[in-house]
Amino acid sequence: MGDQEYLKTALCIAARAGDTEKVADLLRRGADAEASGALREAFGAGHRDIMAALVHAGAKASHTMLAQALGAGDRALGRWLANAGARASHDMVLAAVRARDAELIEIMEIAGWSIRSAPLLPIFAGEGDLDAVTYLLARGANPDSEAVTYHDHSNFEDSWTTAVSDTALIAVCNPDRALSPTTRAQILQALLDAGASVNKTGRGFGTPLDVALKYASATGDMTLADVLVAHGGKTSQGLFASATDARGAPGRGSPGCAIVPVALCVLGARLVLCVAQWVCHA
Repeated sequence: MGDQEYLKTALCIAARAGDTEKVADLLRRGADAEASGALREAFGAGHRDIMAALVHAGAKASHTMLAQALGAGDRALGRWLANAGARASHDMVLAAVRARDAELIEIMEIAGWSIRSAPLLPIFAGEGDLDAVTYLLARGANPDSEAVTYHDHSNFEDSWTTAVSDTALIAVCNPDRALSPTTRAQILQALLDAGASVNKTGRGFGTPLDVALKYASATGDMTLADVLVAHGGKTSQGLFASATDARGAPGRGSPGCAIVPVALCVLGARLVLCVAQWVCHA
């Protein structure tokens, strides 16, 4: 084994220059193909044969190389890089799905992203992209996948970060999303038809019904809440009451009592809407 710093530098220079024999010699002498960065040099100079030799010797392609190859329209090289260890970035996957590009999505999956498990549905549901939601569901995407967003907070004395997770059901019910009522209802139904868990909670949001009731209070539209209740949706309070009943808590009546908190929440929301409408017309 020679001096690694010498070998690394020499390997990078040989790779950049396209000196196939020198690269082979340096690899035989123990140059570290992965640590040297020689693959990046060979990629930048377009020396495919040297890239292949370096990958064979243990070098791994990077997501930057993959992005550059695909950005230049060279999908054959992109596929090769994905097989050589390049990982796809989140933005690459989103772009592939937005384009409904089957070949590009296949390359993304080779590059480590699974359509079935990647947290894509909450993003497209929150954007109101019904076509993307149905496209992903038809290809086996998990309707309960979660997208986590991080929010930085600060005050005069401290700073901290909180993580909030959206399921697709929560995203489409979120009143902060600028979506039409029709689009919300269509995406909600598509997710429920695909087997989305109607009571799966999101960190920072509660259940889908909790969020749908906030939407109803803000807009006067109970459609989402009614659909969720029809599919067994509960508020966080309702889930707690159900769990308490299941443990046999004293003072509870028939099993039907578990739905009372949900019914009260829905009726309460309707009462608030009626009062608001009466005030507006008074």
